[in-house]
Amino acid sequence: MTAPAAPPPAVLVRGDDAALVGQAVHDLLGELAGGHDPAMVVEEHGAPGADDLEVGAVVDALTTPPFLSDRRVVVVRDAGRLGAGDAGRLVACLEDPLPGVTLVLVAGGGTVPAALVKAVERRGRLLDTAVGTGRARTQWLVAQLHDAPVKLDARAGARLGSTWAGT
Repeated sequence: MTAPAAPPPAVLVRGDDAALVGQAVHDLLGELAGGHDPAMVVEEHGAPGADDLEVGAVVDALTTPPFLSDRRVVVVRDAGRLGAGDAGRLVACLEDPLPGVTLVLVAGGGTVPAALVKAVERRGRLLDTAVGTGRARTQWLVAQLHDAPVKLDARAGARLGSTWAGT
């Protein structure tokens, strides 16, 4: 039996719809917790509506080994509020990440600095929740309806799609 893959050092979650980003982050945190209680392994920073995002506390979390577990997940909400200097501090952490420590950046509040996006692309993964437009949006909707507990016929699905596209 093969051991599960180690979690990546960083993940950036971004998208146009706050609900889709939120759902993706929820699912991702469950995945990254790896069977552990998320309350034991997930540390949140920069909650929506918070005035300050203390990057020093984030750096401390990223440079502290996991305790009572084999992993630590450090979440930064509204990562678009990060300035270039703060982003540089996080990039430095990603250059030599601690084993078992994952940084999750949740876009929002502005634009995530390019240097930080590039570091995540090099060391981790991007999770884009954007649905797209036109055909891509239709394909996304069909996939969601396929897995939904409620089954719609083609006509109802088309109507839902046309209504949604008009919003």
